[in-house]
Amino acid sequence: MAQRWSILVPWIGFIFLCFIPFSCRPHPHDPEESAAVWLPTPMPMTFTDDLDRDSLRTAVQRSLNYVRRLPPERRLPFAGQHITAERQRETLETFLRVLDQAPTAEAFNTTIHEQFDIVQAAGRKGQGDVLFTSYYEAYLAGSLLPTAEFTYPLYVRPPDLIDIDLARFRPDWSGERLRARLENGQVIPYFTRREIDFENKLNGRNLELVWLRDRVDGFFLHIQGSGTIHLPDGQLMRVNYAASNGHAYRSIGQFLIQQGRMSAQQVTMQSLQTYLRTHPEKQADIFSHNPRYIFFRQVREGPVGSLGLILVPGRSIATDPRLFPAAGLAFIQTQQPVLNDAHQVVGWKPLSRFVFNHDTGNAIKGPGRVDLFWGSGEAAEAAAGRIKHQGSLMFLVKRTAQSPKR
Repeated sequence: MAQRWSILVPWIGFIFLCFIPFSCRPHPHDPEESAAVWLPTPMPMTFTDDLDRDSLRTAVQRSLNYVRRLPPERRLPFAGQHITAERQRETLETFLRVLDQAPTAEAFNTTIHEQFDIVQAAGRKGQGDVLFTSYYEAYLAGSLLPTAEFTYPLYVRPPDLIDIDLARFRPDWSGERLRARLENGQVIPYFTRREIDFENKLNGRNLELVWLRDRVDGFFLHIQGSGTIHLPDGQLMRVNYAASNGHAYRSIGQFLIQQGRMSAQQVTMQSLQTYLRTHPEKQADIFSHNPRYIFFRQVREGPVGSLGLILVPGRSIATDPRLFPAAGLAFIQTQQPVLNDAHQVVGWKPLSRFVFNHDTGNAIKGPGRVDLFWGSGEAAEAAAGRIKHQGSLMFLVKRTAQSPKR
């Protein structure tokens, strides 16, 4: 049973918004794109963590392992401005020290109040409303060779997939990249999902890493980005994201809603899987709506997030890297499902905990989106596939002499 603990910390919130392609900068003509604006906070806020402290220490340490490798002067996005990697390291080291040394919740509260600024993400409408979803590490059956049972391949990164750093062409495109291929001396987009899965553009190139039962298993593994494959001889093979084809992610759930085949209330990962398996004749059109395609690699440990860190169940989140600091310490509040022994949702309860910014996702864009890594296995799949709730997101950073007065 998880140890519950809470602290009370007065805080002040920032709004930070940015949607401009190729850079993170405000646009004077769009009222939804502004620099840092204070959110009103009429009363202190209680921070209650519903997970164990061991997982919290593990997550802090993994963030520290990442930040300590960065140049101290490296700039990380924070609240519409930037902090240095050195300040990020000091934030994490201070938080870990407080966890270890504060003898009571009251002492913890006092130290947090004295040493940290806490800022709130603007959310999707500028009022702090953040949409939370969740992802997991899939457990699937597979084979190293194609068989009558295992017919759908996961591919490794193709050698003709090239990365283009747009900053080489314009400095204000720093951080933006394209994935493409060369054909007759021309740079063109890489093959889409339709071209790969239904026109067989990668067949015969010896790129198959492992074979799964069907396209449904493969598609949802692409969405999750990592999985453990149970091979026929009993061995386990762990696979992880290696690259994408560079195309933008498009939601098949939204596509089915627009087509009138499902309602917004009906769409969950589980309902999508059921629909696809009971309508195999529609799979090509539905899957091809999302042109984005994922390539995989085998890993010894995982799952591994975009920072190269092993994700911590319940503690690692994915956010927009243009807006939020890599490896940053955050606090979230939303809802989580209550499952019975059959992994069925029988209710909902509050979720509140400290988390760390360990990952990114192509669909996780803007100040109003968070994807929480739930864990591995059937229970994690059952919970993660049903989370789509509003909540709040706050980041902590060590106070300095320039911090706002309270």
